[in-house]
Amino acid sequence: VPDAKRASSRHPRRLETRSVVRVACVGASITEGIRGLSISRGPYPDQLASFLGSGYEVRNFGKGDRSVLKPFHIIAMHDTSSYWSDPMFQEAKEYSPDIVVFQ
Repeated sequence: VPDAKRASSRHPRRLETRSVVRVACVGASITEGIRGLSISRGPYPDQLASFLGSGYEVRNFGKGDRSVLKPFHIIAMHDTSSYWSDPMFQEAKEYSPDIVVFQ
């Protein structure tokens, strides 16, 4: 995970206008996770948020049963199992993250 100093050198204006670094976790069921089970510590984005602390805002954009890949055959067949065709993808883009974590 890059530190805020290195991140600010790449995007100085973006980070100066925010009080926190935005992290978007994108992926399938491992990202989305299962909340509420006593055997689970929660989805990894929740654990990442705890680990990073108050300087980071971590959002979970996981969607189970989706592929984050955009291979030609999925596009050609208009397969809706691609993350790229899911509304969650648009939400992740609109969040305008500083860091994106793919699972």
